[in-house]
Amino acid sequence: MTNLDKFVTASPLIIGACCSDGVILIAVHTSTASEPLLLSNSCNTPGSLDGSQFQTVHPSDRGPFRIERITEGADTREVTCLLSAGWKSHCRSFSDKVRDLVRNDAALFGGGRRNGRCDGMKQSIKAMAEDASHWLSSWCFSDDDKNGLSCVGLLASSFSHEERASTASTTAPVKKTVTSRLYLIDSTGAYRTRAFALGAGSNIMNRKLMFIDFETLSSLEGLKKLTSVMEELCSSTNDRQNEDDEEKASVAAFNEEDQRGIVLPPGSVLEIGILDGISKRLDRTSHLSKEYSRI
Repeated sequence: MTNLDKFVTASPLIIGACCSDGVILIAVHTSTASEPLLLSNSCNTPGSLDGSQFQTVHPSDRGPFRIERITEGADTREVTCLLSAGWKSHCRSFSDKVRDLVRNDAALFGGGRRNGRCDGMKQSIKAMAEDASHWLSSWCFSDDDKNGLSCVGLLASSFSHEERASTASTTAPVKKTVTSRLYLIDSTGAYRTRAFALGAGSNIMNRKLMFIDFETLSSLEGLKKLTSVMEELCSSTNDRQNEDDEEKASVAAFNEEDQRGIVLPPGSVLEIGILDGISKRLDRTSHLSKEYSRI
């Protein structure tokens, strides 16, 4: 690929993966001395995942999150979230636009808004992704901004539906089946994907994701697998550089040509969310073995 947006390629890593019972979303956050991040204290080691080197953002904090909720709750057909990479203000405008698309659809086909949330969504996730891509592409030809918006996104959804074990019998037991979808959205179109990563280090991460069958894994199993892969890639890079040289580490984190591994800037933490198709909610978690924190 050529002519990649420098703000997208330098953005902290984001990952999405469709599992058997939902969608995993992971976003890396970076911090500075003047703007520290609020960490989770739900683990034995404050702010860390079980058995992992990574720290996580506090799940009960209401911002600033990179995983944006679009629709959720019992009154919606599916839970939908957007995870963006790129220039922060452009990503925020992008998520606001996607919400507007849902609100306009609800106003046209029924449902409306309740308590500030978007309910009654009728259009499919594919149509929403295509509309969002069209909006991004319109900026490329706008008189106000010839270069377009410096952001791309992963639009994820998950919902459940009931199926009978046998269509030949009306007394056959009914089971719930979860369907999850993930779309890569940029100004060129909307592309359905099983698992994908964007941002700094995404090239090497995507090559790893190609060989993981997430559809056979539960959300928790997939989350453990993803964090394990991230640790492996981070370790393979740290073995080749001086860990005390923070400036060198920060530069390497944004170097897409370095294919040996992933270098997270010092002080990076993870934001983790799981789209639960059964409850139609986004569950934020900072702990691999405990129940999710719902907000």
